[in-house]
Amino acid sequence: MIHHSQILKIRALVQAIVEEHDGFLVVNSTAEKGTSFYVYFPIVKEETQENISNIEKERLLVGNEKIMFVDDEKPIRENGKEFLENFGYQVQTYSNGIEAFETFKTHTGEFDLIITDMTMPGLNGYELASKILKLQPDIPIILCTGFYMKT
Repeated sequence: MIHHSQILKIRALVQAIVEEHDGFLVVNSTAEKGTSFYVYFPIVKEETQENISNIEKERLLVGNEKIMFVDDEKPIRENGKEFLENFGYQVQTYSNGIEAFETFKTHTGEFDLIITDMTMPGLNGYELASKILKLQPDIPIILCTGFYMKT
């Protein structure tokens, strides 16, 4: 289980990374309803050596919790798994909400965190989260979505 002190450390790390990249973070939290994190970054039109050299490889947090990572896009699953495993987390990936829920149902209590895409065919992230919370109401769930808004 991820504890409140770990969440505060993660939030501080995320905020520092976002601000370092000229972005900003908005957090909305409602008791007994959950917390939403909105992360905004500027659009980078080209890769420059300066952008690459500013990336720090220092690891600030290390975990060992078991994470279920659900996304219908293979590159996102693979990158998410690799990223989280580099910080010590145990990650199991699933390509759809139905498969993820069937696994969760037979292994309730084994996962410490669920990270799921919102928009997936079949069982979307919101539906998956709702079903999981009926089985384990205290499990933290991160619902992710990404879209490009042309301005």
